[in-house]
Amino acid sequence: MPQVNAITFYGNENNSRSKTENVATGVGVTGATAAYASRKAASNGVWSTVGKSASAASRLTQKTADTLTLASSSASKFKKLLASFRLKKAAYIEDFTKFANKVKNMKVVGAILNNPVAKKAGAAFGGVMAFFVLVPSLLNMVKVVEDISNRA
Repeated sequence: MPQVNAITFYGNENNSRSKTENVATGVGVTGATAAYASRKAASNGVWSTVGKSASAASRLTQKTADTLTLASSSASKFKKLLASFRLKKAAYIEDFTKFANKVKNMKVVGAILNNPVAKKAGAAFGGVMAFFVLVPSLLNMVKVVEDISNRA
């Protein structure tokens, strides 16, 4: 059986080779082995990367499909809920009106609700709250428009 060494090549059948031939053969075998190993490693690395990318793309596609299914299901449920609310809207309005009249006629709460100072304080508080909701919303909308215009 031939034996490969970094410097010499010893064969059973051909002992008449010169030292230069033995060195050249050893270097050639070592180089060929190294080249094959590096090609194999590079090939495995490329296919490993491709496989990982394909797997990630497959998972992303599945998550997207799951999200679309959930969104479709949620939209369908919301439409049904909205249709149910529209059918019962008159009953809800009537119930709320009865409750508001009952609260308005209560001794303590009715007195506070009918007080002109309480009405003005409630209106002022509502205006302040509307301001603090409106201004940040407008600033956010301006920021979004600027971001979109900077991307284009």
